[in-house]
Amino acid sequence: MARAGDPVYGRITAVLGYVFACFYSALDILAGIAAGALKHDREGGLATVFRYAGDLGDIGSVAYVGATAAAAGCLLRIAGPRVLVGAAVALGGAFGFMQNHVYWPGGVLSMVAIAAGWALMLLAQRPSSSRPWYTRTQSTR
Repeated sequence: MARAGDPVYGRITAVLGYVFACFYSALDILAGIAAGALKHDREGGLATVFRYAGDLGDIGSVAYVGATAAAAGCLLRIAGPRVLVGAAVALGGAFGFMQNHVYWPGGVLSMVAIAAGWALMLLAQRPSSSRPWYTRTQSTR
């Protein structure tokens, strides 16, 4: 979607989405698989694994917030100020996700906010035109 609106926003969103996917996957691998194995073996290195996993997750989360902001900025250029409410809700959810991951209640509510924010932004778009809102002219009849 961002690439269709603006190639620069599209590249920024793609790079940040890639960073999020890499680093957040690393968090899940370390915190989930490695920590689970250590706990099963009762080695006592669990805190070390979670510390490293948390650092990776922080990088991924910041990239996700940035990608959300870049994509919302692109939609703002396309659809105008109608996307601001959805952008605010999605960004609030992204920040909440960064703080709470997916744990109840904060993380779950963040996931709901992300979904609701994106739905609101998509509904605010005008699918009939891909030109930015500020270049459209009013038709005089």
